[in-house]
Amino acid sequence: MKEITRSEPGVVAGSAILSRTKKRTRGLGSRERRFAFWLILPTFVGLTAILLYPSAQTILWSFQHYVLTDPLQHNFTLSNYTQLFHDHVFWLALKFTIFYAVLSVLGQTIVGLGVALMANREFRGRGLFRAALLFPWMMPTVITAVVWRFMYDPNYGLFNGVLQRLGLPHSFVWLGSPTLAVIALFLVAIWKVNSFAALVFLAGLQSIPASVYEAADVDGATAWQRFSRITMPMLRPTILVVLVLRTVEALQAFDIIYGLTLGGPGYSTLNLPLYLYQQAIQGLNFGYGSAMGVVLAIMISAFAIFYVKVLYRPESLG
Repeated sequence: MKEITRSEPGVVAGSAILSRTKKRTRGLGSRERRFAFWLILPTFVGLTAILLYPSAQTILWSFQHYVLTDPLQHNFTLSNYTQLFHDHVFWLALKFTIFYAVLSVLGQTIVGLGVALMANREFRGRGLFRAALLFPWMMPTVITAVVWRFMYDPNYGLFNGVLQRLGLPHSFVWLGSPTLAVIALFLVAIWKVNSFAALVFLAGLQSIPASVYEAADVDGATAWQRFSRITMPMLRPTILVVLVLRTVEALQAFDIIYGLTLGGPGYSTLNLPLYLYQQAIQGLNFGYGSAMGVVLAIMISAFAIFYVKVLYRPESLG
């Protein structure tokens, strides 16, 4: 009992020191949080002004009769959305938007992964090959579309010229036929962006430890087993990033279609962003264009959520 009594002052002093330390720690943490808040505040305000305000304004306009040729009437209405359901061109544009996004992203992902696997191998000139991957992606999209438009020209274009020299049929009007125009557009889209996917996949491949493949070789795994059971599962986070980024951009594709086909021939390559441009900018109907913009934003969100639900695995992200 006496020993416990003699040790009580030390215990009390230790508790007091611990209490003061905790208070100082809490005070320091509070000051750091306030400092972090003031650092983040300008960025938050800027993003709010750049993103939140235009988004809210677009939603507001979508419920208004907002036509610049009729500026006195901005009354609340649901006619923009009801008009969408009865607009035949809108449904054609919506169908092609989804079709273009799915096939172009699929092609870019497959070709990009193949190029990344090739660039990840050891061979002479690998550095030059990797640097060349940046070339298609660095070119401005509109310039790419215009250059490829000349290459598709039926009279003096590259493709018909090569077919003629090979003794093959060479009278194709690439951008004058609905089917050929769609094929031509997909070729440009895949060539333009597969380099971006390849670079992202290459970074993911280089993050996979070599010891994993060495252990698989010791176990006698085949090349397909290494690819399907090691490479693909460990690339899941990278695949998610590529799919989300590329799908978002494919759903918003404008410059490549505008520069190559202008949505033609007819409506064969008309997508939602291009139709929105025609209605809102050329037709000065901001209300109807805003309604299409809201529909497009919902589509993009739905695709992003779908990808995350299907591909996201917390354990695969470490």
